[in-house]
Amino acid sequence: MIDGSDYVALHVHTEHSELDGLARVGELVAAAVADGHVGVAATDHGSLAVHWKLYEAARAAGITPILGLEAYFAIGSRHDKEIRTIASGDDFDGSGGMGDKRQQRYEHLTLLAKNATGWRNLVTGHNASWGHFFYKPRWDMDLLARHADGLIVGTGCLGGPVAGALLRGDVDAANAAVVSLVEVCGRENVFVEVMDHGLALEQAVIPGLVEIAGRFGLRVVATNDSHYVRAEQAAAHDAWLAMGQSKGGKTVLVTDPNRFAFNGGGYHFRTAAEMHALFDHQPGTHDAVRNSRAVAEMVEPDVIPVKGNRLPVYPAPDGVTAAELLYEKTRQGAVGRWGENLPIEIKAELRHELDVIGGAGFDDYALIVSDIIDESVRRGIRKGPGRGSAAGSRVMYALGVTDIEPRVNDLLFSRFLDPGRPDMPDVDMDFDAERRDELIQYAADKYGRDRTARVGSIGTSWARSAIKDVARVTGWTASAAEKIAKAVPDFAGKEHPLRTILAVDNPAGAPLRALMSSDPSVAHLVMMAMAVEGVASRSGIHACGVIIGDESLTGLIPMRRDPSDPDALPITEWDGEALAAFGLVKFDFLAIKDLTGIERCVQMIAETTGVKVYPETATMDPADPRAKAAFDLISAGRTAGVFQLSSPGMTELARAIRPHRHEDLTALGALYRPGPMGAGMHHEYAARARGKAIDYALFTRVPAEQEVIAEVLAPSLGVLAYQEQMQRLSVLVADFDDSQSNKLRKGIAKKKTDILDAMYPLWIDGGVKGARRDGVAKVSFQRETLDRLWETFRASGEYAFNKSHSAAYGRISFETAWLKANWPAQFGAALLASTESGKAKAGKRQALIGALRGDGIVVRAPGINSASVKTSVLPDGSVQIGLSEIAAVGEPAAWIVAERDRGGPFASLADLVSRVVVAGEDGKRTSLSSTIVTALAESGALDEFGSRMGHAMLACVNPIPDDLPAPDAEWGIVERAARQRARLGVIIDGDPVVLLADQLSTWLSPAGTPPIPIGSIPTTSGVPVHALGVVAAVEEKSYARGVLCEVTVADPTGYLEATFWNESWTSMVADGTAPKPGEIAGISGITKAPWRPPTDDDAVVEEDLPPSLRGYSVWRQPIYDPVRRPSVVLTPGRAPEPTEPQREVEPVMIEPQLEVEPTTAPDDDAPQPDSEPDPEPVIPEPLPEPESHDVFVVGIDPQKRLRHQVGGAWSALVRLYPGLRDLDADISPRGADWHSPVLARCDGGAGLVLKAATAYDRSVVRMIVSGAA
Repeated sequence: MIDGSDYVALHVHTEHSELDGLARVGELVAAAVADGHVGVAATDHGSLAVHWKLYEAARAAGITPILGLEAYFAIGSRHDKEIRTIASGDDFDGSGGMGDKRQQRYEHLTLLAKNATGWRNLVTGHNASWGHFFYKPRWDMDLLARHADGLIVGTGCLGGPVAGALLRGDVDAANAAVVSLVEVCGRENVFVEVMDHGLALEQAVIPGLVEIAGRFGLRVVATNDSHYVRAEQAAAHDAWLAMGQSKGGKTVLVTDPNRFAFNGGGYHFRTAAEMHALFDHQPGTHDAVRNSRAVAEMVEPDVIPVKGNRLPVYPAPDGVTAAELLYEKTRQGAVGRWGENLPIEIKAELRHELDVIGGAGFDDYALIVSDIIDESVRRGIRKGPGRGSAAGSRVMYALGVTDIEPRVNDLLFSRFLDPGRPDMPDVDMDFDAERRDELIQYAADKYGRDRTARVGSIGTSWARSAIKDVARVTGWTASAAEKIAKAVPDFAGKEHPLRTILAVDNPAGAPLRALMSSDPSVAHLVMMAMAVEGVASRSGIHACGVIIGDESLTGLIPMRRDPSDPDALPITEWDGEALAAFGLVKFDFLAIKDLTGIERCVQMIAETTGVKVYPETATMDPADPRAKAAFDLISAGRTAGVFQLSSPGMTELARAIRPHRHEDLTALGALYRPGPMGAGMHHEYAARARGKAIDYALFTRVPAEQEVIAEVLAPSLGVLAYQEQMQRLSVLVADFDDSQSNKLRKGIAKKKTDILDAMYPLWIDGGVKGARRDGVAKVSFQRETLDRLWETFRASGEYAFNKSHSAAYGRISFETAWLKANWPAQFGAALLASTESGKAKAGKRQALIGALRGDGIVVRAPGINSASVKTSVLPDGSVQIGLSEIAAVGEPAAWIVAERDRGGPFASLADLVSRVVVAGEDGKRTSLSSTIVTALAESGALDEFGSRMGHAMLACVNPIPDDLPAPDAEWGIVERAARQRARLGVIIDGDPVVLLADQLSTWLSPAGTPPIPIGSIPTTSGVPVHALGVVAAVEEKSYARGVLCEVTVADPTGYLEATFWNESWTSMVADGTAPKPGEIAGISGITKAPWRPPTDDDAVVEEDLPPSLRGYSVWRQPIYDPVRRPSVVLTPGRAPEPTEPQREVEPVMIEPQLEVEPTTAPDDDAPQPDSEPDPEPVIPEPLPEPESHDVFVVGIDPQKRLRHQVGGAWSALVRLYPGLRDLDADISPRGADWHSPVLARCDGGAGLVLKAATAYDRSVVRMIVSGAA
């Protein structure tokens, strides 16, 4: 048996070689230890993300962590973007199947840090490589030379500059590469890598590599291109590669011969015995395996400099320490909070907290957080009341960082900082979403941009997702994969790994184990899913995390950049947990849209009433009329738009509880979560809130014991809802100190059995005693009571919530309800102004308008002479949508309003277009475009001037003559509403479901039943539903099996979202029944699983989520909805003698239909040609000349939208009406975009507009005419 201690793996890919490597750190280190290795390396592709985890795991296992990188090296200079064409098999780890030739954009080199200097250089060079991104972050020899000190370099795989050159037969290039590496890094720090995965190409270059090593006096080192740990994981790794290539709706199966795949074998973490068997008997490589140990011995065990906390420093005045400054700021803030004569107990608590903060070294941190909050106040950026464990600190309350009084709300400082073992502090700073980034930039500018970075995050797939992902690329049908995935139990939204679920003693895994036992193919699928679940699959950015260091981060931690925004802050490759362990502190800047809405509402109230209101300081005493109105509104369930209370479930629970105090709102947020709801605690709380007696007999019948328990649980009506309550009980019952109670909380929350087993004897021992450690008497509890409480504590791990979060969220809920109850119009206007008008928010905007109307508030479409830039409240109390919220208008709305304010109301469209001038970013000044005018017309903003369709027709006439009237034309009800929705995201006036109610009342679903109102759709899963409404949005999305479509349908009672999967959707598209935005349609489907409330402390419930269906059919019935058309006779113009030669154009005529009413509809069953030939050139006879018209509007058949067809129509018109001329040669018929207007002039008349058919007319009519004699 070969001793593994003479081999160390130096070329290893972990899961952070994204969608390429599959090795988890724990598994990797365990394999290295099991084989006797003295160290283990990680050399991921262009990433150092794994290194803190590897560093900790390897040191804990007693082996050396070897921190490296398989770096991408530019072809030539990193400042250039050179590309080399090579044979397919000559690159990328022996991969093949990608065609005969491919482009090589970079080469690979293996870099290892041998000491702290090498680590800093590796990090610095890696971070710099992101500044030269070309498909990948790239080094070059110049960058390596700048950061070579402390680095060991391996020549890499077949994609490296040495082996790759030998493959191409370019020995000189291989030698030159080695010369450069030796010159830059030193001979002793360069080794020549040899690999053998059974590939002929690898074996072919080994002699050349051995020869080069001998020529330059370098060591030959055997490495293995490891991408997973165990050999039996090869199939899972192959599926992982296919998953990585399945993008953009395309599924790449493992059986696809043309996909990227690894050729050969042995890409697992090979043992020393396997490596010796490969290389000991090859010429020149007999010492190659043992040389790996020699290289590993060059690496120091502690290359990452660890020095404890790396907290930033607050710039205190000269001669003043951070502790002194924090004390003074706290004192001043305390006076502001509690008055000049501070109560003794508050002084004592502040002193205690300052001692703990200072003892942990967090004085500067507290000052920086306070400084950021102060800056938000200076800039007028609205902040929240403060969340997270910081809400338990009276120092933070005194500093103004939080606005929730800790003691009044039973919040604990020990939750913020454990006096016995303080972790990194956690302060969640909530800001107005639109201005949050200002404060991030402020912090970066003040404390150093080189010391500031956004926190990165890692995306993974767990149990159900992993099963479906693997099934997709291994050829399983979607339905079969779904069946297997559904056998994975749902743990209230929390992720549990498959290995835990499949444990024989876990009853929840029984259904999945049964499927695996009955079908070996299912077992194989699940085992592959186990190999990929939890593996890093993508890099992201933490929603709010920012780190600020005590020195430049450039050489301290690995970072990446967004190639599309090189000026943005860098993003850490380590996640928040690793950064905290390294000693860096995270500052959380949260963007809360509801704070944006609150700020806009406050501004609107000031603008419309002249009163400045301060919701952040509003009393919650129900004796106050405004506070009572807020609580009454919540109790009545009128919670649309109220922070965290808008969802149907929250609204129902609010009605049941009928909150009338802050504690009730705090409980609402804590109880509406999977754990407490699963235990029925929300119903119990509601029953007690409505009068059910609170009974502590479930714990004890001893009055003295009940009194102690009630002291803690009475505020939450006897329900143990919060983790802080468990901590307080442990102090009162068992005399735990702050550290012990905090340790108990963590052990229960994280189900740490070892911690709980160690603490149980302390609980019993302290609980039965009749005195505290300081000698003060306490209640002696019975053993039976203590055991009941202990079991309640253990069970609470599934449901007890962080009260610091819930109390803060309850306060924001109250503030939004306070504004809505007392200033409903301003509140509604602010919410609409804060909610996007795009497809994704279409249903939400419609729901907000419905809620406003339910409160008796009139909502108006934008008006050109009354609307503001943003949604506003009019003097009559109605709400009007802002001009800037019209799609395609945007910023020019400000110029329209400014000109209206300067020159008075607009008299007509011609007046509007002639007066408003818009300045572009380039400084050029232009008039309103036809696109903007069309958008104004379709939204209803020009209604006071006449019909929408008529003004849209005039939009392209330039200039518009003052005496030119808009055609008296209007779309049908459905079309008119659809166009308004497209522009505003909502239908403000003329809802077709209301106006066409008589016709829609006869509609029946395919099941023969009448549709139900959308607002009546049940929230339970699996219920067949038939509903109808206006199609608000249709959004196709690619996924692995094809294309799915998400269809949003709205009626006056609400909106729903239906998902049609590939088979259903493609079938509807093929037969022409697919829904279209703006039409009225019926939707049939099955209700999907109801929305689950959030499971983590940081989750924010912002959406009023609609019913969700799995759609299976769309149905319609005929409706009568005519278009109002203008005059019907098309008259050739009287053309004067031309003053310039006529254009010669080939006359190709599209059959004109000269009457408005369509003739007999075409026979759909008639045989159709395979393709439509170009129409024959036919020139109709000129019509008789009744009365002349000087304005013509021409629409084109939707089936005739190709450029040559429209051009043919134009040619025929020119022949028929020889007076027509192009107004602008740049938009001539042969070169125009025919979805855009084309202007033309009749020499004897006013003009003519040529448009694509969908602009004005969806019918079969080809031509319409308007004008005046």
